[in-house]
Amino acid sequence: MVCEQVLEQWSRQAVLEALDCNTTQSYMAGGACESTSVCCEEALPYVMTSLPFPQFNVFMKPRLDEDNAAAYVETSISLAMQNRVPITWWLGALPTPESLGRILTERGFVQVASSWAMAAQLLGADLEPTLKLNVVEVTHAGQLDEFSAVMCPSHGMPEAMRVPWTEMFRAMDYGEGKMWRHFIGYLGEEAVATSSSFAGAGVVSVTHTAVAPDYRGWGFGGEMVAWPMRLARDMGYRIGVLWAIDAGRPACEKIGFSAFCRGQVYLWTPE
Repeated sequence: MVCEQVLEQWSRQAVLEALDCNTTQSYMAGGACESTSVCCEEALPYVMTSLPFPQFNVFMKPRLDEDNAAAYVETSISLAMQNRVPITWWLGALPTPESLGRILTERGFVQVASSWAMAAQLLGADLEPTLKLNVVEVTHAGQLDEFSAVMCPSHGMPEAMRVPWTEMFRAMDYGEGKMWRHFIGYLGEEAVATSSSFAGAGVVSVTHTAVAPDYRGWGFGGEMVAWPMRLARDMGYRIGVLWAIDAGRPACEKIGFSAFCRGQVYLWTPE
């Protein structure tokens, strides 16, 4: 049952704002973990930890003015230096000001990633299962360990960070009826693919989509996107959103997603 106002307005501005808000809320949920510090300032929300991996220390959804953007960048660097951790700025779909990328670069940040902001009207999307995988929802800690064993290396996470990631998501409530839901795709008895969904800002996003190296190119990525989107549609949501790398864009388009724009990620690393 949906407990929030569902976004039904299919316009570029409304969809991209919802995507940015959903992404931010998904990071903010990490505040359930004692080791995570959360700042909910509207102009620049962020999460910080003591873990030396940039995906744990993220500044996001910047809505800054030209005259104060540089000061916010300097503040983020100061926090990174205090915690001795690398940080990322996730600019999202609608960052301001337009010069933010240049400001970050001038202060030592490096652009390290770029993803497509994508969305689908779920009532018209092709979300029917192909029966290639047996997809199971994660309901207990053991399954979450199995989930992270597939997902983390696929997303470039060092093995040393897999346990902290798992502990962080274990601290967050997940499962049917919750904001976070996690899924594992099995081929026979082997876990070969993952995805997660997050409900927030009137939409449902898909993230953590991963396929084990030996099973890529079989269409499993698209199936792992379609599965949580079908559940979201059945719950009453009308729009699904996600961030896709270039390699994943065709599979998402095949099931009904459209690309709107690119979002950029900038990295700063302590010397």
